[in-house]
Amino acid sequence: MPHHIVKRTVTFCSLLVCAAVGAPDKGYAADIAGGLKVSSLGAGIEGILGITSDLNLRVSANAFSYGATTYKSGNSIAYDLNLLSFPVLLDWFPLGDDSGFRVSSGVIINNNEYKANAETADSYDIGGVDYTAAEVGSLNGGVTFGSLAPYVGIGWGNPFTTESRLSFSFDLGIAFEGDPEVSMVASGPIASDPVFQENLQRETDDIKDEIDAFKYYPVVSVGIAYRF
Repeated sequence: MPHHIVKRTVTFCSLLVCAAVGAPDKGYAADIAGGLKVSSLGAGIEGILGITSDLNLRVSANAFSYGATTYKSGNSIAYDLNLLSFPVLLDWFPLGDDSGFRVSSGVIINNNEYKANAETADSYDIGGVDYTAAEVGSLNGGVTFGSLAPYVGIGWGNPFTTESRLSFSFDLGIAFEGDPEVSMVASGPIASDPVFQENLQRETDDIKDEIDAFKYYPVVSVGIAYRF
């Protein structure tokens, strides 16, 4: 995870907290709300705390799983995508709490992962070279990202300024997941061969290049919240 991104995120959150402490809103009582969300991080639940009239704290848990089959270098690959994340965000309402417009920043505890294995075949194309199934054995891989992903974004919705206890929200932002870590492991007798390892690394590097853009993961969400 880039150090300057973490530093800027922490600095921004600190400034928001300092603003809340340094300029308290007299007569404002903290409130709480709970909600449900659907987003590119999965389906989630959310707790919201009103710190001041223009600053909220949000803590969420999101999860989603999906499995399918795809093709890579002519090989049939069965994969499982497992999303699990826990965002901790501060929402600042720069135009006033009644507008609903918010600027958000914080960090996402990121346990997202991608697992894959090559389905049984007579041969496998690895790094541009064909190997028999007997040589390769099983072929398994995985992709992981940084465990902490700084987040910045904008959105709309404040459950503490509507007349109704029920409110809606929308968010659009970016999670900085860092460079993906890609691994591929074969179990067959050729697995330790240096030339095979070079070709396997070439295949691994190709996959990393294809998914490298996901180090900037787009987050789009819609949700509903209930003020207690």
